Amino acid sequence: MRIKVLDNSETQDLNSALALVSAMSVFERNRVVGVVYGGIILNKNSEFVDRIRDTILRTDKRKPTPLGTVTVFLDDIRVSTNVETSSGERAVGTRVSPEVRKQVLEEGKM
Repeated sequence: MRIKVLDNSETQDLNSALALVSAMSVFERNRVVGVVYGGIILNKNSEFVDRIRDTILRTDKRKPTPLGTVTVFLDDIRVSTNVETSSGERAVGTRVSPEVRKQVLEEGKM
């Protein structure tokens, strides 16, 4: 899944992906006989971030807009987000601002 990274005036391709992977042992007579595993790619996965937002940041019934946003970062690049650009598109491929980098990525604050 290709993501165009918007870095100032340059555009470049992101050649990495994030995945959410899970595995579970399969037992037969108290012996492991196999493993079942699967995963999803998080890059450009709008359903993933929207579900987290809707579960954790419940909407106020009096307001039509959500009370917050969710972003999955790969380093400082948004690979999945419900943050919108000024044109109303999801801000996938954009780098975080210096303020967000410091507060969220370096200091772990929300």
